[in-house]
Amino acid sequence: MTSEALVRVLGRRAELRSEPVELQVGLFWSTLAAVLHLGQVQFDEVPHSSGSPASALTEGSAASVQRVAALLGVAADDLAGLLCNRYRMVRGEIDVSPRRKREAVAARDTLAKAVYERLFSKLVVEVNAALDGTDPAAVGRMRAESVASYASSRYDTGSTAAGRRSLFIGMLDIFGSEVFGVNSFEQLLINYANDKLQHYFATTAIDRVIQLYKHEGVDTSAIETTRHDIEPTLQMLEGTVDPKQVSLFSLLNDDQLFTDRAADKFGAGRSRDETLLERMRNDRPAGIGKMIGFVNELGKEWDGGDGKYVAAAGFERARFKAPFDFGVRHFGSTVAYRAEGFSDKNADLLDRELWKL
Repeated sequence: MTSEALVRVLGRRAELRSEPVELQVGLFWSTLAAVLHLGQVQFDEVPHSSGSPASALTEGSAASVQRVAALLGVAADDLAGLLCNRYRMVRGEIDVSPRRKREAVAARDTLAKAVYERLFSKLVVEVNAALDGTDPAAVGRMRAESVASYASSRYDTGSTAAGRRSLFIGMLDIFGSEVFGVNSFEQLLINYANDKLQHYFATTAIDRVIQLYKHEGVDTSAIETTRHDIEPTLQMLEGTVDPKQVSLFSLLNDDQLFTDRAADKFGAGRSRDETLLERMRNDRPAGIGKMIGFVNELGKEWDGGDGKYVAAAGFERARFKAPFDFGVRHFGSTVAYRAEGFSDKNADLLDRELWKL
């Protein structure tokens, strides 16, 4: 969206609040710039007096922190301290513990996502309010409500504003998958969402057509043999009706039950990601190593019919940067993933102190 478009959207809203349009536009661009500069902040792993590893800003990142702090209107020292340290209330006193490098990176990314999410939600509310001609009092209500709840109530297609139907913008991102040279937790969730949408489309549209054709005596063998059934992959990811059968997501949920996130205190010296990956590769009957849709680090998947591992169909190893840890046969293609960071990204915790800042 350009500055001109923002002015058109926010102009009337600013007038109703008796605020300069330039101020509102500037706040949007400043917040977006803060998110981009936050992504430039890097960390080094350094020793701590306690003996455990800690994190510190790299030499070139201090300037980025200064820019982010200025754009968000916070103190640079406070921001740097909260990114590199964790503050917890223990027995009525504040306990300060250093973050490891990967934990500092996770805190940075979580903060960036939280700020961007609030900015995007604010923009959606402002656009819909401008289209609907909502009065200033409603703007205050919108700020207090979530976008989803507001849309479901205020923007019902049957509701009216000043005797006319409400206008709103609704967006659905569908049939979009991500396949990069290196894929991580974010790509897994995006591709999973795409698999769910594809499965819904197949079951509500294609299956109904097949049933109709069969009812009318039309041969459907060509359709049924070429249709890609993604349900086995979804069962591997999200589980089945069998409570004893684990899934990839249930393994991720189990990982969050462990409160100690320090890599050197978990799994006999292994990191949480390594332990999680080991559980993913479990080829016992109740594990996901032998479920359809899961591809191991050798690029092979379990063939239940022959009772052995075979080369994964459609898996193009050359598309991905080595090494990779496991793969998933999605609707679009088989994607290789690296497990590094899965545990922290799945937690995605925004510290209370960072949120308050």
